[in-house]
Amino acid sequence: MKFVSSAWTRQYTTTRNGWTTVHVVYEPPYEFKYKNLQNGALRKEVKDLGNVEFHATLDVLYNFKFPYRGKKKIFEMIKKNYYFLGSLLRFLSTYGYNFKDEISKENCINRMIKRVTYLIREGVLTDDAYCEEVKKVLWIEQRTDEEMSVKVDKLESEEAKDQMCHNKVEIKDLISKLEKAKALKLSEGMIECIVSTIEDFLLDVLRTSKEDVPSKNSHEKSENKQNKSTKSMNENSATDNKN
Repeated sequence: MKFVSSAWTRQYTTTRNGWTTVHVVYEPPYEFKYKNLQNGALRKEVKDLGNVEFHATLDVLYNFKFPYRGKKKIFEMIKKNYYFLGSLLRFLSTYGYNFKDEISKENCINRMIKRVTYLIREGVLTDDAYCEEVKKVLWIEQRTDEEMSVKVDKLESEEAKDQMCHNKVEIKDLISKLEKAKALKLSEGMIECIVSTIEDFLLDVLRTSKEDVPSKNSHEKSENKQNKSTKSMNENSATDNKN
């Protein structure tokens, strides 16, 4: 076995039965730590999308940190979408997740861009203490996404669900509680940015959930069609017996 190391990756080869295989292991200079909300009502879609999105967000931030080029250059790179798609694709593979549609993918990238832009504007990535704060900020947002999504899913009507997605008071109340839990004080601007991306996340998973679950009318139509088909078969069977 031979090991070759480079920035962010560790490459090694193995030989078996005369065949050589090259393996590349991704080893970034950060650790993504997040344990999903332990609530049976939390949908898998919310967990998986959140894990991909926030892991990729942290990955992008560290790509801008090493090497650090200064805020002006970083903002220019953000406008050109440097790193965002690459990081996203990497963690789609890691978590085995697929976007429901292209809209969901674009929404995710836009949230990442907005989040990263504000985090870079708020502090300096070369400050390791700030980077640790950033991890807490991402943790707070992901946990709020999960807790709010559970609240949304408990509601019956589509109107009530939509209103909960836009409920800034409820979102800010959760953020405030999680701030205290993480011993962190967010700026008003950061809170507004987080609220905005949370709303978008909730609306996105609500939209895709509507497409996953057949409507009551379509279900009734399907049942009626099946009943008619069964009735027709029974009538044909009765006719055959008479003959």
